[in-house]
Amino acid sequence: MLYNLKVKKILENIFDSELDQHYREFTEDETKIYIQELRKLNSKRFRSNYLKALFEALYRGVDEQKIFFAECAASELMAKIQHMASSILLPYSGVIAVGPLIDWLYKKLTQNTSLEALHIMGVFISRKEKLFVFVNDKENEYWNDDKIFSILLHELCHMCAYIYSDLFHKLFYDKYILPFFKTYFQTISKKFNVNATEEDINFFAEKYSTELLKAEKTRNVDSFNKVLRILNERNKKLTETCLYVLNKMIDDDPHIEKMLNEILFYCYHQSGMKIPRIFNFYQEILFPSEIVCVVSLIYNKRPEFIQMLNSMFM
Repeated sequence: MLYNLKVKKILENIFDSELDQHYREFTEDETKIYIQELRKLNSKRFRSNYLKALFEALYRGVDEQKIFFAECAASELMAKIQHMASSILLPYSGVIAVGPLIDWLYKKLTQNTSLEALHIMGVFISRKEKLFVFVNDKENEYWNDDKIFSILLHELCHMCAYIYSDLFHKLFYDKYILPFFKTYFQTISKKFNVNATEEDINFFAEKYSTELLKAEKTRNVDSFNKVLRILNERNKKLTETCLYVLNKMIDDDPHIEKMLNEILFYCYHQSGMKIPRIFNFYQEILFPSEIVCVVSLIYNKRPEFIQMLNSMFM
């Protein structure tokens, strides 16, 4: 059942008002001072074109009122993660029951996570077209830590996919997203003994990933439902297998969960993205932009990421 738009708006307003109670947004001057201090403490590393491009993008994003820094306690951040997950996943309520998916994602996000580890957190809120960076305080304990750069670039990738979708597609789709999904559909076809031709695999990879990227931007579940019908007409068994994996993942089936994590890890490596096994993989099959965000952790100095940063907020 699709969420009623009025109900969704009420939920979003509740989320915003609740969040407003738990953070203090920096003034523009405070934000620029924070970025300047961050830059000063990392000045020895500024031979890197990547860091130069990242900081210039930050300054432009602050000037355009698209990037905000704010103080927020770690425990309060933890309490808001579930609301953030709910807000992000509302568009997909027409594909599967959204409640179990929210609970499942919340558990994944918070499992084995220390509150002390959440001193820095970033989130791109698509309906506002704004990126928020929450910090525990303005002390410089984390200012020369790569974690803040990783978070900033990760969320800027999501922001680029949403606001600059043509640029995102041009820079990343053929190189990262499409090869990933070709490997994904090849692999689940073999695992589940689905009779799928190479043409079927290519068709599924292109249609599935393209429509999911559109759904990320438009938050319109109808287009994704439509592509499922198109895929079903092309190869019913492969479509059923894809949905089976999604549903079992949400049901916390340990066998499918472990298998999916292995498959997605394999998809990265088979597609030339040598990602370390430092976290579980699952969001990629619902949010294709996540593939680029994960890749950015390792390959942030590649030209396409620098070009992305140089092109944003211009």
